Amino acid sequence: MSQQLLYRALVSAKWLSEAIKSQQAGLALRIVDASWYLPKMKRDPKREFEERHIPGAVFFDIDQCSDRTSPYDHMLPKASDFAEYVGKLGVGNDSHVVVYDGSDQGLFSAPRVWWMFRVFGHEAVSLLDGGLKNWQREGNALSSGKAQVAPCEFHASLDKSLVKTYEDVLDNLDSRRFQLVDARAAGRFRGVEPEPRDGIEPGHVPGSTSIPFTDFLTESGLEKTPEQIRALFQEKKVDLSKPVVATCGSGVTACHVVLGAYLCGKPDVAVYDGAWVEWQHLRQSLHALGEVGVRMRMEGREEMQGAVGLRCTWDIPPPAGTQAKWVRLNVGGTVFLTTRQTLCREQKSFLCRLCQGEELQSDRDETGAYLIDRDPTYFGPILNFLRHGKLVLDKDMAEEGILEEAEFYNIGPLIRIIKDRMEEKDYTVTQVPPKHVYRVLQCQEEELTQMVSTMSDGWRFEQLVNIGSSYNYGNEDQTEFLCVVSKELYNSPSGLSSEPSHKAKKELPWVILQVSPLFLPFVLHAGPQSTEEDLEEEEQEVEEEAEAEAEAEAEEKGAANP
Repeated sequence: MSQQLLYRALVSAKWLSEAIKSQQAGLALRIVDASWYLPKMKRDPKREFEERHIPGAVFFDIDQCSDRTSPYDHMLPKASDFAEYVGKLGVGNDSHVVVYDGSDQGLFSAPRVWWMFRVFGHEAVSLLDGGLKNWQREGNALSSGKAQVAPCEFHASLDKSLVKTYEDVLDNLDSRRFQLVDARAAGRFRGVEPEPRDGIEPGHVPGSTSIPFTDFLTESGLEKTPEQIRALFQEKKVDLSKPVVATCGSGVTACHVVLGAYLCGKPDVAVYDGAWVEWQHLRQSLHALGEVGVRMRMEGREEMQGAVGLRCTWDIPPPAGTQAKWVRLNVGGTVFLTTRQTLCREQKSFLCRLCQGEELQSDRDETGAYLIDRDPTYFGPILNFLRHGKLVLDKDMAEEGILEEAEFYNIGPLIRIIKDRMEEKDYTVTQVPPKHVYRVLQCQEEELTQMVSTMSDGWRFEQLVNIGSSYNYGNEDQTEFLCVVSKELYNSPSGLSSEPSHKAKKELPWVILQVSPLFLPFVLHAGPQSTEEDLEEEEQEVEEEAEAEAEAEAEEKGAANP
């Protein structure tokens, strides 16, 4: 393996620090914080990012950049969705992406995002060796707050050879076309330690090999050398000259196996994206049927990318029963798989009552899935909210549609969130556009510069009109100017406006004056010329009159509707 390839896979904290400071010409550097943690760890990666991150970094949400129609967490998204997501993070096809995370191990979830970029055809991606942990240990600077970046255009193309499906792994039980390496902890692999996800039993795919992802890291959290990693594979009897596929719990730490092989000169290791969660669930169902040769038909996949777009129909219906850990819901013809615990997070909801066995007159299809005659498009955000406690909407989804579904399923917290968002949007939409107030100031030529430069905040110079030298000052004629200035006065939804009242309009005659054929007409006050102090006083009077009018109007409405 060439040194150039090695350095593209890993960069040191020192290298990144110097790259940030120097901003080398032609180096489109984009730093990505890919922190993600298991729910039971009770860490909020987004909040932690806003508190501290490497200067210039953006936050990559693994759960959001995923196939949110899948019954499994953070499965690989479509190429177009990935391109849109990373483009909004300021990543272009010419960017050198450096990925890190804030885990205690050094690197935990970052290799997943490194692998995702490679799967979608972007080879200019590296990992920060040792992650944020080592970055801080070496005394480098940190920033805080939300990231502000300009979006870029990104083109993505899926490399199908780097992704394996349930069917691929199932067929491999007999064909032995590839070696399957599991990156979970050894206890989970052997079935003696519990899985971190509810409803999932420990164990492993028959014939797979256990190499915990932590075995690729040193005690300080740095990546081991290629020689050490190669010896590790040899010790576990994994032949790097033959095909290798990596797996884990949900497709995250499997990417440590991919990285380790990559550093040893093997860049073609694939990932079983559905991983142990999908395998264990589907095999449990097959075992319950008592049918060894039963196969699952995959439908509706435009691209072969793990469990993306998974829709299952079974040749023999699995046993139904509300006491099963997993529940199948047939929503408008689309089957969703989830756990009873997820559905019961909102105790008063229709879904909780359904899976607890209450008589809700819900029929089942031939697979035993509950039949629900609702739009499946809008059920995805409902299920994701129950899983993760946050609302994530696709760009083409209407909040009104989600609200209707949330009300149907009686999910109180989600209803409140959507209504708050809609009220915020209504406030913005209904806000009356700002009014432009125009005034004219008269001045001499020698006073012009000082007057324009000392205008108070909010007033803006618009146009200068030369009205000649009609006035004689001393022995010299001095040119007189009319200076047109404007100011935006914003209105609020309560009806308070800075626009002059009817009374003010009658007292102050207004005319349209065409000051030049090159400019549009301006609304100008035709009365005596105003000084800067006059303008401020006049503006205050106008606002006070507007408020008084609004109050009077409100009182009239109140009297008319007791």
